[in-house]
Amino acid sequence: MGGGSIDGLSRVPAADAHRPKKAAAVSAVKADVLVVPMPSTPDASAGVLAGVDSALGGRVARLVERGDAKGRVGYATLLDAGDGVKAAHVLLVGVGDGDAGSWREAGMAAGSRARDVGARTAAVGTDEDGAAL
Repeated sequence: MGGGSIDGLSRVPAADAHRPKKAAAVSAVKADVLVVPMPSTPDASAGVLAGVDSALGGRVARLVERGDAKGRVGYATLLDAGDGVKAAHVLLVGVGDGDAGSWREAGMAAGSRARDVGARTAAVGTDEDGAAL
């Protein structure tokens, strides 16, 4: 069974949705957009943000420090990935306190920004345990 698309973004076929996937370093993820969830108080030195920050030469930490990247629900900061990651773009998306409503709003913001840049594929960055925060 092949994958379909939702609003132009690829999705995982239903038969594959619950199969465990091998974790890959965020710098090795191949997608048009790498979506990186940011909690209400982002810490660029921990979790998936640290991996992305390292791959991007400290850009995430600088954006957080300046207040240009926020964990406020639905706030999205789109970056050209450059040479640090295989994805074309990195999208930092605020998920606030991480409740279900916050994740829905963050997902809508991520989908909208991904469509804005013509993305056909997207991946969500997670830490080694599979946690998105």
